[in-house]
Amino acid sequence: MSNVDEKASPVKGEVARRDEGIVNDEKRTKYLEQCGIKVIRISNLDVLKNFEGVCQYIDNAVKQSLSQLR
Repeated sequence: MSNVDEKASPVKGEVARRDEGIVNDEKRTKYLEQCGIKVIRISNLDVLKNFEGVCQYIDNAVKQSLSQLR
């Protein structure tokens, strides 16, 4: 029984950390948006698998933001 509990504890901990991270991200995003900062999120997987595409996406987002300032 204790082996099962020991194996289950890290999974629960990982889920709690992930959920806490999501909540923290949402709070941070809300704050930044209130300051007039646009937040874009890009997954690590996208960066690793499609770096050029990610760079193009960021470039387009910056250009769009700049065009709205003019």
